[in-house]
Amino acid sequence: MSKQKRIAIDFDGVVIEHSKPLGDDLLPVPGAIEAIRELQADGWKIFLWTARSGILLDQAVQYLEDAGIELMCDPNVMKGQHHWSKSPKAHCELYVDDRGVGMPLHCPSGVRPYVDWIVLLPMINKHYDLVG
Repeated sequence: MSKQKRIAIDFDGVVIEHSKPLGDDLLPVPGAIEAIRELQADGWKIFLWTARSGILLDQAVQYLEDAGIELMCDPNVMKGQHHWSKSPKAHCELYVDDRGVGMPLHCPSGVRPYVDWIVLLPMINKHYDLVG
């Protein structure tokens, strides 16, 4: 049986910095798009799991699609799990959120910390190899 590779990612503080959530001047988190593309190329299914809604959610989806990231379902909707659970929680092997305990963060002066993908990507690969 092959291992599932599903990863839920938050948007603000994971893909973009918190400082510019609106408009066309989104500031990308360094290395985020490249790391997500690498995960996708390695067979990971990418799920957007965010508190954004409405136009802000549309903006996040468009940002990822413009970057060539294929999302596996409508954001915040986990299709296919409703036959065994009515919970809205995403059923994924891993969750990436800048508020998660133990998440490696980059903490530049004057802005909210954001995920450090240079540290995180090897952690994801190691974790999956151990428990996948």
